[in-house]
Amino acid sequence: MADRFSNLPKEIAHHILSFISFKDLTRVGSVSKRSQGFCLSTPFLNLNDFSDVRLCCSTSKGVLDSIDRFLSQRGDNKMLSFRFSWRNHDTHENAGRIERCFCDEEKFRLSKWIEIAVRCNIEVVDLWIASSVWYPKLPTSLFLCPSLRSLVVINMECYISDAAASLDFSSNLEYINLSSVVIVGDVFWKWISHCCRCLKNLHLYHVYGLKDVNLESSSLESFSFVFLDPFSDYGCSLNISGDKIENVCINLVGSCYPSKKSFEFSTPNLKHLQWLGNFGTHVELGKLAGLERAEISSTCGVVDFDVLFCILRCICRVRVLILNDEIVKAFSMDSYVPLQLDGVCDLSIQTLNLNDGFIPALVALLRGMPSLRSLYVNARQVQDCSSTSTESNCSGFSMGYWKLQNLAFISEIQEVALQLYHGSNAVEFARYILEHAPNLGKMTIYHFPDQLDAVLKLQSTMIASAPVSFHEVSEI
Repeated sequence: MADRFSNLPKEIAHHILSFISFKDLTRVGSVSKRSQGFCLSTPFLNLNDFSDVRLCCSTSKGVLDSIDRFLSQRGDNKMLSFRFSWRNHDTHENAGRIERCFCDEEKFRLSKWIEIAVRCNIEVVDLWIASSVWYPKLPTSLFLCPSLRSLVVINMECYISDAAASLDFSSNLEYINLSSVVIVGDVFWKWISHCCRCLKNLHLYHVYGLKDVNLESSSLESFSFVFLDPFSDYGCSLNISGDKIENVCINLVGSCYPSKKSFEFSTPNLKHLQWLGNFGTHVELGKLAGLERAEISSTCGVVDFDVLFCILRCICRVRVLILNDEIVKAFSMDSYVPLQLDGVCDLSIQTLNLNDGFIPALVALLRGMPSLRSLYVNARQVQDCSSTSTESNCSGFSMGYWKLQNLAFISEIQEVALQLYHGSNAVEFARYILEHAPNLGKMTIYHFPDQLDAVLKLQSTMIASAPVSFHEVSEI
């Protein structure tokens, strides 16, 4: 059988080898001397086929030795990407319980391999360590590698010494993604602010050990901070500044602990904002004249309206706004101050139902949106609609109520999609729109199988200029 692979140009062979695992790479290298040369010189090293293998201390050492031999043989050949996945292995049973181990030898080897990658002018590093007993530390040299462009780290401890951070060093990093990582000290943020002048994307997912984060960047374009742990506080205030930042995601859905932390952003060119969960005690977003899309939702049950008002005041010119029912309900509070969201053209609301307590809050929200052209009211989950609403508490507002509100948006609205929740509130709201929206061009109604009467009632209200489509959804 002809060995066509060995006759390929080196660049094409390297491209093919970039898709295979380390085990397959070593197998290909045994085909011929030229194939071995391709494998040893490939700039793409994928050591990610061990994370799903259950090892013990002895078998673990054999795997480490084979990687060591390979790296020794490839020498200082250019390395574009280094991807490594590993988990702590089984060691022995203690009173019927299997103990987990992350040996000192493994810690030493990993640090050694990262140093080799740095020496080979590495550009992409992707590390995933599944360890319940130890967080490996990243060598400082990795943060001082001038060729590094992308860094993804999962389950490790990031530490940069004061001495390293004080060096006159300019990093070429463009992408950083840290997940389930422990950060020691505050020098890490100084390093990002002062050394990472090419950084465009910074994503933090379940990062622990944080104190107050003060980050200023002239290059950053996208920032996300996600903390979904329901058993602990996210533990830090955020102060983020950058003229090029266009995307910000704050996701604290699982963290409902009362927190005195604050969030301050100086991002005048922000275009997309997603804020889910906890809002802390103080939020300042500055002027966001160019904001195009914002999603604001809370899952903590009680929303501090003063903090929410600060957020909404800053995003009042946004064109597309997505809210959940907890946010809308805040507009029914006695302390509510009318808020004009003049720029909103497209509004989406995710809610469990349109009960009698929700309708006045919805009216208060819509009153501040005179330019609204598209409205979508849908369920968070279809199965929630029937479990949280009844006929008695979702039927208190008729067509007459809506007429008395004199809502300005009704003359501008062009497209509506509405879930028919149980009760008559949703039906009456739909009828009001159908009969009083002169520019309505399209309406979509989602209904349950047992809502035939409601569908017939709306069909009798339909006008020729406003096509209405009905879609049946199942209750799960």
